[in-house]
Amino acid sequence: MVIDTPGASSSEMMMPGGLLKPILSVWILASISEEIFFRGFLQSFFMPFKKYGFRVSKAYISVPVMICAVWFGLGHLSLLRLMSPDIVIGIVLNATVLGLLAGYYREKTGSVIPAIIIHMIFNIVGGFVTAYLTRMLSN
Repeated sequence: MVIDTPGASSSEMMMPGGLLKPILSVWILASISEEIFFRGFLQSFFMPFKKYGFRVSKAYISVPVMICAVWFGLGHLSLLRLMSPDIVIGIVLNATVLGLLAGYYREKTGSVIPAIIIHMIFNIVGGFVTAYLTRMLSN
């Protein structure tokens, strides 16, 4: 997991008692706070540029959605101090896709709630995939 727990290995983090910290900090608190900042504050700030964008199939992706998605994705480069570059590149790309989806639904509904739910789902799935890959690589 991404959480810095001094002296705890990734296998200890996935033990029942060690799972509470990532659930609270990454799955819940980070999802809520990041969405309030990126989709609630920043995307709202850029809303005057909503009329500019492009269509992907039937979905309209506006400039505010794109700006916030890329900014959100690049914000995950800070993980380079904790993980290898190849893993971080995957996280940045996934975070950018997450940002596009969350931003699209934020704009479509006018609420950050769908963005928070999408973010939580991405974090939960990512947490399980990371734990699985860590376990597979350590065997």
